[in-house]
Amino acid sequence: MAGRGVATAMVFLDDVTAGNGALQIVPGSHRAGPAPRDRTEPTGLLVVAARTDVRGAVTVEAPAGSTLLFPGLVVHRSGPNRTGRDRRSPLLCFQPAGRPELAGLPYRAEHLSDLP
Repeated sequence: MAGRGVATAMVFLDDVTAGNGALQIVPGSHRAGPAPRDRTEPTGLLVVAARTDVRGAVTVEAPAGSTLLFPGLVVHRSGPNRTGRDRRSPLLCFQPAGRPELAGLPYRAEHLSDLP
């Protein structure tokens, strides 16, 4: 199942605030399994907001140098940066040993329609 066993580390190189598009997460949302995907969205990776409970969403504001770790299935998003300040945050994704490396897999957009 997509996202199971994957963890993400988001390293904040700059201060992140709601104003510059800080990450929002829905704690515990990973327990329900993969969220339903919006099949009309071009990447096929965004969730269907109307079918996803986001009432418990929290905005993660943090100073530069902080790191946020979260499971791959946690519903998350970041908003637009409405400031003149940078919001640089590399994401490092970790997966269990034995899974194929992403770089070695062909990108096939038609497979996005198979995601839940």
